[in-house]
Amino acid sequence: MLGFVVAWRVAGRKLLAPINALVKATGRVSEGDLDTRVNVLRKGELGVLGRAFNDMVALLRDRRTALLQHQHAIEAQARRLGALHLLDREILAGGEPEAVVQPVVQHLKESTNAERLSLIVFDGETASIRWVDSDPELGPVGLGPLAPEHFAPIDSLGLEPRYYANLANEKEIPPAFAKARDRGIRTLLFLPLVADATLLGWLALSSREIDAFSETGQQVGREIAAQLAVAVQQAGLRQSLQRERKWLQTIVRYLPEGVALLASDGHVLIGNAAFDNALSALGHPASEPLTQLGGNTLTQLREASSSGTWTEIAVSKGRNMEFQVFVFDVSSGLDQTVVVLREVTAERDVRRQLDRQERLAAIGQMSAGIAHDFNNVLFAIMTNTEVLLRDKELPPRLGDRARSIAEMARRGGGIIRQILDFSRKSVSARRPLDLGVFVNETMALLRSAVPQNISLRFAPPNAECRVLADPARLEQLLTNLIVNARDAMTEGGTITVSISRELTPGTQTNQPGQWISLEVKDSGPGIPHELQHRIFEPYFTTKGPEQGTGLGLAQVLGIVQDHGGQIALQSGAGGTKFTILLPAIEAQPLAAEIQETVVARGSAELILLVEDEANVREPLRDALELMGYRVLAATNGVEALNLLADYAQEVRVVVTDAVMPHMGGLELTRIIRDRNPSIATVIMSGTAEGTSEAVGSVLQKPFALPLLARAIRDALASAEHQHGGSE
Repeated sequence: MLGFVVAWRVAGRKLLAPINALVKATGRVSEGDLDTRVNVLRKGELGVLGRAFNDMVALLRDRRTALLQHQHAIEAQARRLGALHLLDREILAGGEPEAVVQPVVQHLKESTNAERLSLIVFDGETASIRWVDSDPELGPVGLGPLAPEHFAPIDSLGLEPRYYANLANEKEIPPAFAKARDRGIRTLLFLPLVADATLLGWLALSSREIDAFSETGQQVGREIAAQLAVAVQQAGLRQSLQRERKWLQTIVRYLPEGVALLASDGHVLIGNAAFDNALSALGHPASEPLTQLGGNTLTQLREASSSGTWTEIAVSKGRNMEFQVFVFDVSSGLDQTVVVLREVTAERDVRRQLDRQERLAAIGQMSAGIAHDFNNVLFAIMTNTEVLLRDKELPPRLGDRARSIAEMARRGGGIIRQILDFSRKSVSARRPLDLGVFVNETMALLRSAVPQNISLRFAPPNAECRVLADPARLEQLLTNLIVNARDAMTEGGTITVSISRELTPGTQTNQPGQWISLEVKDSGPGIPHELQHRIFEPYFTTKGPEQGTGLGLAQVLGIVQDHGGQIALQSGAGGTKFTILLPAIEAQPLAAEIQETVVARGSAELILLVEDEANVREPLRDALELMGYRVLAATNGVEALNLLADYAQEVRVVVTDAVMPHMGGLELTRIIRDRNPSIATVIMSGTAEGTSEAVGSVLQKPFALPLLARAIRDALASAEHQHGGSE
C-alpha cells in the first residue's frame, strides 16, 4: 500500500510539473513577457497544450511588434504633418525663409535623423547661407562665404535631390561638399528648392553617421524642401514688390505734379508732398474728404478727364495761382480714384511773357520798318536844310528857320535811333562823350516821366568824366534804371544819380586803371534778397503782368557788358543802388565835336553816289558837290556796277545806301572789294541789320553832312594808305 502511495505521488509530480510550468509561463505572459516559452517534452494532450501556448505567445509577440511599428509610423507621420503644418502657417504669415524653417527644425531632425540643417538661397549671382542650425556640439559650420563656384558645376546638380550615404567615398563632388566632408560630415541630403522650374536654393541635411537617412526620412526632407521653395519664392516676390513699391513711392514723391489715391469716401490714402501743397493752396484741409476742387465735383472732373481734358482751377488767395486737375478711377475695381494736381502758374507766366515778347518783337519789327522810311524823310530834310545853310545869299531870317528845321530833324533822328535801339536794329555809334554832361541832358528829358511825389536828383562830377560810348544806348540804360526806380516807389521817394572817377585795382572782373562810376540809387523798399540773383535774367520781373516785360535790366546788363563795363547791385530796406563802371578815356580837345561842325572839303575826287530815293539822292549830290567832289549817281547796285565798268579808273569812293531794289549796298560793296579793292566805300543805313558784315565805314541815317565829309576823307586816306594812291 505504501509503495502504491509513493508511486502515486511520484506519478503525480511528473504529471503536474508541465502544468505548473505552463501556469508560470502564463503568468509571465500576463506581465508582458512575450519572449516566454514552455518546453514541451511530452506527447499527448499536455504536449499539444504546450505547443499551442508557445504559438499563442509568438502570435502575440508578432502582433505587438506590428503594433509598435504602426505606432512608430503614426508618430513619424504626425511629426511630418506637424512640420508641414508649421511650415504652411509660417508661409501664410509671410515670414522670411529662415523664419519659416526655424520652428520645424526639431520635427525635421526627428523625422530624418539629421544633425544639421542649412538653408541656402541662390539668387543667380551669389549663394548665401540664409540660416544654419548650428548645433554647439558640431561646432561652427566652417564653410565661409559661398559663391556659385562652390557648387560648380551647378548645372551638374540639376533639379533633383542628391543623397550621399558616405561623403568619404565620394571623389567628384562640388567644393562646398568637400569642405563638409573634411569637417566630418558623412551623410548629406542635398535638396533643391524649385518653384516654377526655377532653382531658388537648396536645403541641406547632414549627419556625421554613415547612411543616416532612411527612405522615409528622405521623403520627409523632400516634402519640406518643396514647401520651403514656396516660402523662398514668396519672399523673393515680396522683396520685389517692396522694392518696386519704394521705387514708385520715390518717383511719386519727387514728381512735380501732385498725385494722390483717394478712397471711395474721398479720404486721401496716398499722396505726395506736391499734392499736399496744392491742396493747401486751394484751401482744402488735408484731413477732410476730397469731394470737389475749384467748385467742380469729382464726378464732373472725372467726366472731363475721360476725354483727355485737364480742368483749369484759378486761386486768388494771397497770390494768384493756377492749377490743372485730372481725375480717373483705378481699373482694379477697388472703387478708388487717382487725382493729379499740376500747378501751372509759372508756366502760364512764362507763356504770357513770351506772348508779350512776341508782341514786342512784332512792334519792334514794324517800328524798324517805319523808322527806316522815316529816316530817309528826316535825312532828306536835314540834307536840304544843310545845303540851304551853305548858301551865302540865304537871308538871316530864313537861315534861322533852316537851322531850326535841321535841329528838329536831328531830334527826330534821335527818337528814331531810340526806336531802332529798342528793336536791336540800331547801328552802334560810339564816340567820346562827357558822361556828366550827357547824363544831365538825359535827366532833363526824363523828368517828365517821373511823378511829382518822386524827387529826381543829379550829383555832377567835380571833373570831366569821359567815356567812349554810344549815346543812344547809354540813354536807354539810364532810362531803364530810372523807370525801374520810379516803379519801385509807389508812395514816392528820391532817385539820385551820381557820377565820379575811380581808380580801381585789377580784379578777376576788371582791369586796373581809371573807371567812371555811374550810380543810380532810390529810396524804395529794396529787392528781396532771394530774388536779387535773378534780376538780370531775361523775362524775370517782380512787376505786375501789364507793368513789365522783364527785359529792362537784362538790356542794361547787355549795354554795360557791350561797353566793356561792370554792374553791381546793393539792395536792402533803405533802397536799391546800381553801380556801373565804364572804362575812362583821357580828356581830349573837342576836335571830334569841331570836326562834326566843319565840313572837310574834297579835291575834285570822283564819288559814285548810289541811292534809290530821289528825295535823298539829289540833295546828297548837291551837298557832295558843295564839298568839292565830282559826283556820279545811280539808283541801285546793278546800275552802279555798270557805271563802274566805265569809270573804274576815276571813281575814288562809292557812297551807297544799304537797302535798295535789285541789288543792295552790302552786296555792292562786297563786289567792289573783290573787283576794285582800291575803291573806298561808305554805307548809309537806316538800321543795323546786316551792317556787321559791311565792307567799309557805316553811317546811320539821319546824319549831319560834316559826318559824311569826315567819313569820305577817312575812307580816302585809308585807301591811299593801303593801295599807294590812285593811278
